[in-house]
Amino acid sequence: ARTVNDCDIRIGTLCSRAELSGAKLAGSRLAMSNFTRSNLSSADLSEADLHDANFRGANLRRSNLRDAVMYDIDLERADLREADLRGANLVNAFLEDADLRGADLRGADLRGARLWGAQLANARLDGTKLQRVNFGAASLAGATFDGADLRGAQFEDTDLAGADLRGARIDASTEFGRSKMQGCLGCPAAERRP
Repeated sequence: ARTVNDCDIRIGTLCSRAELSGAKLAGSRLAMSNFTRSNLSSADLSEADLHDANFRGANLRRSNLRDAVMYDIDLERADLREADLRGANLVNAFLEDADLRGADLRGADLRGARLWGAQLANARLDGTKLQRVNFGAASLAGATFDGADLRGAQFEDTDLAGADLRGARIDASTEFGRSKMQGCLGCPAAERRP
């Protein structure tokens, strides 16, 4: 293990409230670690193993999480604005109330993730696996979903205004509930309106 700003870079490390902005942690093995309320803005965590880690309330703004292993991770209330999450494994991730505005999630795997109340305005979700994702009360205004798999996804009370679902895989198991769909392209309910 190595140390970065008094934080041991290893599996199961305890680095709550750590200052790691801009840290070079690509490929690091940090599974089951605790980074609650830590500052990792603009950090390079590409290809890092972060599964089962706790990043509640952490600042990951503009961080590079490309191809990171993040299944079962806790990112509740985390700041992931403009983060690069392309190809990341976020299966069963807990992202309630997370801020992902402008994040790039193209090709990521979010099957079974909880995004209740998350902010995803203008996020790029093209080619993303989103089966069984709970988007309840989330904001997806202006988000793009070309080639995304939305089978079994739940959009109850979700803001899809201006979102683009054209080219997304939607079937009878995709639920839109009482979502806002003004200007939504490819939203089934929006297409039925006169």
